[in-house]
Amino acid sequence: MTWDNIPSGFTAPLGCATPHAFRCLVFSSVSQLLIPCAGLILSLVIILAVQYAGSPWRKVPPGPRGLPILGNIREFQGKGWLFGKDCKRRFEHIMYLNVLGQPIIVFNSLKAASDPLDRRANIYSDRPRFIFAHEILCGGLFGGSMPYGDLWRRNHCAARQGFTRAAVHDYHPILGKEAILLSLALLESSHALERHLQRFSASAIMSILYDYPMLENEHDKSLTEIHAFIDRMSAAAVPGAHLVELFPWMIHIPERFAKWKREGRQHFMQTSEIFMALLNTVRSDISKGSDRPNVSASLIKNFDRYGLSDLEMAWLLGSIYFAGAETTTTALIWWALAMTAHPEIQKRTQAELDTVAGAPASQLFQMHPVSRTYRR
Repeated sequence: MTWDNIPSGFTAPLGCATPHAFRCLVFSSVSQLLIPCAGLILSLVIILAVQYAGSPWRKVPPGPRGLPILGNIREFQGKGWLFGKDCKRRFEHIMYLNVLGQPIIVFNSLKAASDPLDRRANIYSDRPRFIFAHEILCGGLFGGSMPYGDLWRRNHCAARQGFTRAAVHDYHPILGKEAILLSLALLESSHALERHLQRFSASAIMSILYDYPMLENEHDKSLTEIHAFIDRMSAAAVPGAHLVELFPWMIHIPERFAKWKREGRQHFMQTSEIFMALLNTVRSDISKGSDRPNVSASLIKNFDRYGLSDLEMAWLLGSIYFAGAETTTTALIWWALAMTAHPEIQKRTQAELDTVAGAPASQLFQMHPVSRTYRR
């Protein structure tokens, strides 16, 4: 378009009636377009600035500077620095990390941890969302990563009733028998300490949960399958293990287009079959008249009280095994290390145990606990 072929009747904007009015016309049109865009951009900037000013993420505790998007993933490649004195000296009692969008708070002292997690637990105690590890791999049923809610409360109530003081008293024969077998195994091959402790923990907990036959070694089929699940769960819970934790919208991708989602569902079904088989074995034993104490039998007999489905009960029992077996083994390994590093404490402990062990074996669990030496 030129000034010569502008349609008749066209009225130029004020100040544009010159031979160069075409340029003025273009400038006026562009200005009319830019002004709303500039206003929109300015509004967005103001909104983002207000949100940033009031964002709780501006008030996080100090921590090492991370990379864009990746966050502190480099620090997690070697976690030894977390336990060093320099870490506590630099960041004091509370430290903030971010790994691939997953915020992590590290407490460097007992006092710092007990204040929010104990005294104000109703505000701060919860679990982070594990989309793949919990919602897909465990179907939202694993107690260790279950968020607070109705299902968590029903699980908690059922688990607590299974381990009351009266209930634990019924498990003393199991613990006594396993303790004797552990002692004999350590006398025969003390160099395999960790393997013996793993067998002891797994066998005792499986017997308490399912009235399972005593394990002679750690190669039992059901135990191997459960530990395979534990390995998958532990690997999936590592920050950044799956992109869906960083981009939650990926949970809506259909399974036929997401191999990771399809495989996770398959693993959930396989693990559910393992847990259900163990629970159904106990139910079958009850129908045959078995009355040996175990947690599964207690849940089955009090089915109406807890309001849990069979699948929820099966996963609750599996969660208890997950929580008990590894922690028991770890605690015993550290205990063995402490006794080896402090032989003078070991002698005092042995003397106190010898005093108690003068009673018949059936009365050992009824004696007063030998707690003073352990506290020291």
